[in-house]
Amino acid sequence: MGGLQAPAALRLTNLFDSEQPLTLDAGWRFGDNWFLGAYGTIAGGKSGSTFEDLCAVSNCRAMSYRFGAELLVFILPDQRVDPWLGVGVGYDLSSLAIGRPQGSISVGARGFELPRLQAGVDYRFSKYLGFGPYLDFAVGEYTDSTVKTDHYSSDRPIDDGDWHGWFSVGLRWVVLP
Repeated sequence: MGGLQAPAALRLTNLFDSEQPLTLDAGWRFGDNWFLGAYGTIAGGKSGSTFEDLCAVSNCRAMSYRFGAELLVFILPDQRVDPWLGVGVGYDLSSLAIGRPQGSISVGARGFELPRLQAGVDYRFSKYLGFGPYLDFAVGEYTDSTVKTDHYSSDRPIDDGDWHGWFSVGLRWVVLP
C-alpha cells in the first residue's frame, strides 16, 4: 500500500501485487521477556495492474528484500501460549523485472522502514520449540529508484517520496527462543 510518489501511476499496487515472504529472525533472548535481534526477508510475487497485460506475454518477477533490527517483548514467557509484541527499523529493496524477447526491463526502489510493528502468539511444544500466527506491518519511504534496460540505466533519488506500507500475516516457527 502507498506509493513511490504522489501520482496514481506510481502507486505500489500498480507496480506490485501480493508477495509471499520468507523471514528469518536471529538474535539474543535476554531475561525471560526480551529478544533483540536482526531480521531478513525475501519475498517474491507478481506484477501489479500497470504491467498486467505486458506480464501476460512476458516473464515477470517481483522481488522484495527487507532487513533490519528488532526488539520483541514476550508477555507470558513461562506459559505454553505466549503472546508477544515487536518493533523494529529496517531497509527495503523492491524490484520488478520484465523479461521479453525485445529486451529486459527492471524497475526498483529502496528506502528505510520506520517503524516495523509486529504482534503474534507462540504456542510452545517445549521451552525450545514452538509455532504461532503473527501480524507484521512496516511503514517506510522509498528514497531512491532504479530503471535498467539492455541499453539504459538510471539510479536517482526520489523527490517528494510518498509513504508506503507492507502488511503480512502468517505462521512462524520458533527454535531456541
